[in-house]
Amino acid sequence: MKRFDITLDLITQMHIGHHQLGFIKLTRRYVPARVMTHAMTAVITQFLFDRPHSSDFLQIVLPFVKKRLKFTYFFISSGSIDYLPRYSESGLYYGDMTEPEFSQCFIHSVQSTAIDYALQSAREATLHEMEFISPSSTDGKKTKLKGSLFANEGDDGNLLLKIEAGDIVLKHDSRSVTLSEVFNHLQLGGERKYGCGRVRLSADLQPTDRTEMFNTGYTVDYTRDSLIFSVSRGDNLYLPAHLKLESDLSPLQSGAIEPVVGREYKEDNDETRKGFGLKLTPGEVAAVPGSYVSVAVGQKFAADDDGMWHNLQ
Repeated sequence: MKRFDITLDLITQMHIGHHQLGFIKLTRRYVPARVMTHAMTAVITQFLFDRPHSSDFLQIVLPFVKKRLKFTYFFISSGSIDYLPRYSESGLYYGDMTEPEFSQCFIHSVQSTAIDYALQSAREATLHEMEFISPSSTDGKKTKLKGSLFANEGDDGNLLLKIEAGDIVLKHDSRSVTLSEVFNHLQLGGERKYGCGRVRLSADLQPTDRTEMFNTGYTVDYTRDSLIFSVSRGDNLYLPAHLKLESDLSPLQSGAIEPVVGREYKEDNDETRKGFGLKLTPGEVAAVPGSYVSVAVGQKFAADDDGMWHNLQ
């Protein structure tokens, strides 16, 4: 595998679904690897198939992307400062900002409601508010997203991935597309039909031999077909991804836990309708990114296809 460190410019506001608080839909302050994988699959399918069908996405491209393209989580950055979450004794921080300071700098919200024209007023129970990550901070700097991509050359059936001239090329029959082009058509998160979540590459793709993961105290081994993360130092170990928790083996010291559930395409049957996002994946209880863990130097974690970490004993 080859590693590419990716920096994306956020072009439009972006909503990464988290949970709802009353009538407010909250956004995550980072992009999980799963979001990157599925958004990338959607764009690749559009480029490589003349009239793409859901089966092309589900049965051909998605398994190929999960096998050949592996993502870390992506975090908000100003370019010079990376705002990874971390839980401390005094609360949640993003980089050197407290959570309220970070939200004031990068997060905004939009309110809307439906109108009852007969009464010339707002329709009852339709008020809602949605958080977004802003494409620029309050000090006018462009919002960026930073993370890593690991590409594994090879072919599976009719799909081929090759690394050529520093870029990544994907081919299907007579069609081909570079990953640089895919990134520049990428939309992340929800409300995409309104143009939200548009990103583009900040610089050309370039492979790197680095093994460090931000400034988190972890290194990554990507010499095989999987990603193995190792603890390289014994202090300030904050998770850069969700970590699946085992009840009797949890290294979690402080932070937060949550159930992690994904949404997938649901096939049609006699009783329910089909469509994207209608099937829920089995839930996992996990420590959230930024949680503080106590583990020994050399402890290893494996990332699954969705980027979630698991303890390797």
